[in-house]
Amino acid sequence: MRREDKERQGPHAASELAAGYTRTYAWFNRIGVFLGATFALLFAQRVIDVAQDAQLIGMVAVTILGILSADLLTGLIHWGCDTWGRVDLPFIGQTLIRTFREHHVDPQSITRHDWAEINGEACWGGTLVFGILLGTLPLSPDNVYAAWWTTSFIIAAMVTNQFHKWAHMPKPPALAKILQRGHLILTPKDHRHHHTRPFVHSYCITTGWMNPLLNTIGFWRGLERLLHQKSGMLPREDDLGTHDAREVHKMLFGDN
Repeated sequence: MRREDKERQGPHAASELAAGYTRTYAWFNRIGVFLGATFALLFAQRVIDVAQDAQLIGMVAVTILGILSADLLTGLIHWGCDTWGRVDLPFIGQTLIRTFREHHVDPQSITRHDWAEINGEACWGGTLVFGILLGTLPLSPDNVYAAWWTTSFIIAAMVTNQFHKWAHMPKPPALAKILQRGHLILTPKDHRHHHTRPFVHSYCITTGWMNPLLNTIGFWRGLERLLHQKSGMLPREDDLGTHDAREVHKMLFGDN
């Protein structure tokens, strides 16, 4: 089997990783999607209600900043789960890390996952943030920009995995095609760079807007070298196995 077909065999088989998604966790994700969407709509409506007419124009720019922030955050999470940690770690290993590792063993598995499995974990994060804001943050025209940045940021992060799924689908929905053609969400062409050897760049998966900049300045390699020097941990060791991880590290950095 070619590596392009099953990109990262590593020590974990696709079936083993997929088995980590239990029926109980599926219901947990369904509840998360419902609560996340509800809380997001409630908070967004409250922000719009206090915004003044002049501020509505500025909120367009704030929306773009929020989406860029989400793109960066999802890139950091994606890079972290690809590069560090083990799937047997409590909670985060069986949720985030397991999901990303399965995706790299079988990239098309994401197209077979239902809406709850795709979006549930991110929506639980959104539920937590919006729940706290709804209960504690008094809104006024003075803080409307900060509140709308937060709204745009969290909502974009919540739907990132859906955009990621569409980027892998041979025939995505019509709406997804329109958004992809406008480069408003992650496109299949842009995301293909991440699934090209040695699979170590273009981690941002909301819109992919941040990928050219971060790839060009060597952002991911800088983080990896820093953490490797500080901790002694080998990037991608659990994902690829020690031998392959050392080979990739040597190729990237020219050292052992």
